[in-house]
Amino acid sequence: MNFEVLPGPSLAELARTAVASAPAATVSCVSATGSASPGGNWWPGAGGSPGGGASLGDSASLGASASLGARGSLVATVMMRAGPAGQPVLMPADGSLAARYLAGRRGSVTVSVPAALPYSALRLRGTVRPGRAAGPPRYDVELQSAEFAGASPAPVPLAQYRAAEPDPLWRQAPGILRHLGHGHMTELIACARAHGLRAAEWVTPTGLDRFGLKLLVFAADGITEARLSFPDGPVASFSQVPASLRAVLACRCRTAPDGPAGGTGDAGG
Repeated sequence: MNFEVLPGPSLAELARTAVASAPAATVSCVSATGSASPGGNWWPGAGGSPGGGASLGDSASLGASASLGARGSLVATVMMRAGPAGQPVLMPADGSLAARYLAGRRGSVTVSVPAALPYSALRLRGTVRPGRAAGPPRYDVELQSAEFAGASPAPVPLAQYRAAEPDPLWRQAPGILRHLGHGHMTELIACARAHGLRAAEWVTPTGLDRFGLKLLVFAADGITEARLSFPDGPVASFSQVPASLRAVLACRCRTAPDGPAGGTGDAGG
């Protein structure tokens, strides 16, 4: 692998990868009327009237993954998957606070998922619509905007987001990065020094994508972000990574606590 100035994934690719790899999301929304439910301060089906049923202000009824705030705002952790065009598909537990809230939702919601450095999160804003009439609750989010949050926020044009694909290595990347960080620190430091960062004292692998490996290189005089590009350029699958590099990325050494978790077969995007 070589250090070089090589374009990495686009913002749209990073966003699609963040959504594809997130098993859950933080969903937040505020009622336009200042009430936590469209019809007032009581959930439909929770008793039918203020005289019988659970008040939305009763924190004991909320559960550990959801809470109500001022003006009827909801913040909840909800299971999620990516739809065909990258739209979040929210899958709250049947009968949960989040499911009941989303069932009556008419305004916009914000869906937040973790994002790779230098960003802290990807925030997707859109409107909710039921994904299907039968079975467990599913809610598609029709996107209105997408933006990476961080010290320098970065908006993602929706046309580019919908046209992009998740990185082909997104399933393998988390396990490989854990594996390299726990089991191959000496080799990473030597590699950084061999490619010109001679003062490297510690290296943290922060990303693996079709372009190569991203590293944070720590030295006495500061921190440098570096990219080790694949010798033959971007790859379309893990099988296209040169065999010598694949042997290191996917080795079965036992120095890492959980090995190269997540598997290394081509599972598709």
